[in-house]
Amino acid sequence: MTDIETALTATLSAWRRIPFTWADSNCGLRIADYACRLTGIDPAGDWRALGCGKGRTLARVARAGGLEAVLARGLETSGWVRAAPAERGDIILGCLQGQVVSGLHLGAGKAAFSAESGVLITNRFDMRAAWRWRS
Repeated sequence: MTDIETALTATLSAWRRIPFTWADSNCGLRIADYACRLTGIDPAGDWRALGCGKGRTLARVARAGGLEAVLARGLETSGWVRAAPAERGDIILGCLQGQVVSGLHLGAGKAAFSAESGVLITNRFDMRAAWRWRS
């Protein structure tokens, strides 16, 4: 287990260094990497090593009830709790440029999102849900 600042710094550094891929480094798995850095618990065990491309990954998420349901199941069974309002270090679900995506809340209304186009830090997103590690 580590503190939030260390986990955030390491995660954002990894997002910038390691290319986004649907097979093994997509937004959901990257969020799970952050959770694991912070807590030592991997909430995405069932999703790792699938090696799916974009189409299969999105289809699997849809069959599982959507991204919010997938995140809730993985995070809440790993000790995370729903939070409102979101605070720095929380895992969030937001609508960004018409897409529902997972990200990290950075505080002051900003969040970081990892996408095929790179890392985006913005305050222009609609918050859908947030989870906080209950330490």
